[in-house]
Amino acid sequence: MKSKGIKRLGAHTFYLPESQAVVSFKSTMHPDVDKGKIEKVNLPGDSGQVEIMTWGRNNDLPQVMEDLVSANEIVPALMATKQSILVGNGLMPYKIRYEKNQKGESKRIMEEVEMPTQVQDWLDGEGWGDGLNFWKYLDGAAGEFVKHSLIIPEFVRFKRDGQKIKSVENKECKTMRAGKKENGRVRSWYWSGHWSKRGNSSVKEEDRKITKLDIYTGEEKKQAKFIVPVGNYLFNDGYYPKATWCGSKDWIEMANFIAPFHKANLKNGYNVRWHIEIPADYFLDYEKYNAASSDDEKAQLQADANAREQQFMDDVNQFLAGIANAGRTVWTKFEWDKASGKKYPGIEIKPLEYDMKDESLLKLHDNSLKAAISSQGIHPTLANIETQGRLASGTEIRNAFLMWLIINTPGARKMMLDPLNLVKKINAWPADIFYGIRDYELTALSSNGAGMQERTQPVAA
Repeated sequence: MKSKGIKRLGAHTFYLPESQAVVSFKSTMHPDVDKGKIEKVNLPGDSGQVEIMTWGRNNDLPQVMEDLVSANEIVPALMATKQSILVGNGLMPYKIRYEKNQKGESKRIMEEVEMPTQVQDWLDGEGWGDGLNFWKYLDGAAGEFVKHSLIIPEFVRFKRDGQKIKSVENKECKTMRAGKKENGRVRSWYWSGHWSKRGNSSVKEEDRKITKLDIYTGEEKKQAKFIVPVGNYLFNDGYYPKATWCGSKDWIEMANFIAPFHKANLKNGYNVRWHIEIPADYFLDYEKYNAASSDDEKAQLQADANAREQQFMDDVNQFLAGIANAGRTVWTKFEWDKASGKKYPGIEIKPLEYDMKDESLLKLHDNSLKAAISSQGIHPTLANIETQGRLASGTEIRNAFLMWLIINTPGARKMMLDPLNLVKKINAWPADIFYGIRDYELTALSSNGAGMQERTQPVAA
């Protein structure tokens, strides 16, 4: 469905030329929703105060953006698809060697090897506790990167020796806030489940737990716990990265408005097709009424008129209502006063026309979704989303998948696997074994009946 000249007049106002209508949506988000500021927050009890950079106007921007996306019918599927591609199909351990060809040129060769037992046990969460393992970290890290372009892994050392890393846990962005910079750098972050200023009035200030998490400072002075935030800071406010899709938040919100509008319209709107006008005294026999000698006689004549009126409405309803009566024609007669040139008052059936501007709003909805889809930077067919009324061909899907895999996964996966490489160093795992994410790629059925095959080299390696 193509739009014809829909013009954007303001942040939430549009002109629909086909309907000659101006549509304005009341945003649920403040214009400065993404602007934070340095603010002091009270620590539980009498522990004093700390200074943080609020994340957004009300210090709840991550939650606001997640709520916005989750209410949309398309963007969550696109984000989930990106998360799945980033996670891939598990880890691939490999070694690197170099061979020279006949021209003396060196070629890098990656050879998959067996996963070391100690590494596999660690990945599966042996000794981690709380049901945690590396696979849960990997899923969470991919999700946070897709949503907020930021990954905040927390490292915990074994208490028995305070040396090796016991576990790595992904911290959700909505629970983390950056501390005020010291000498131009953020040294600490703070965790809390109650950052938002809205919706938490029932939680007392003293019950709002805040935990300080210091950034990794190296192995000279070992920290029992530490974090290593990484993210795509292409766009940022000096503290927090801004996800590349955030520019489409108005469009996503616009699309979210339209479905509830139609739902409310169907639920609360009228569905009247005809207005049948009947003169108030049409069924009353005026000659008998004027000749009546008592109030009782007049009351009886009025009751007879009311009965005839009700019978008429029942007959009309039976004649016009229902599927079997669709399209019927009604014939009527009326008398004409030749002297005055006017017709005598009688029953009139008038159709009611109510234009809800549905088509124009649906076009605006389509435009909003197109903008939201484009901001995600991934072909919608990969999330099984129709565009232009169809799904793409197998070749288009395969090329779209490979394009996104090659262009978008290397940087993100490097950040996702940075914690694993740090653990490898600290825990003294074999230095000559590297780790990448295993991928599958789509193939033509003519060459491979399974329709897919395993890639022999990790993309991000």
